[in-house]
Amino acid sequence: MGAGVCSVPANQTTEIAGIGVRVPFRRRGVAGALTTRLVREAFDAGVTMAFLMAAHEEERRIYTRAGFSTIGEILHISLPHPQ
Repeated sequence: MGAGVCSVPANQTTEIAGIGVRVPFRRRGVAGALTTRLVREAFDAGVTMAFLMAAHEEERRIYTRAGFSTIGEILHISLPHPQ
């Protein structure tokens, strides 16, 4: 019904990413439960810092409920590929 990943830890840090839930199962707390589970397992494995990046406001609300807070913003810039 849903899935997510965390990056291979480097310097006791991991990124939580790719949280996704199939449409019929959304709005049931699955995304928050997946996020919480990934973070718990990462910390149990020795990670001391976990971060993620919310793509939009709905994701930010989910991650806030899972215990995350906004500490900054990132700007993604896409340049045309040289021909």
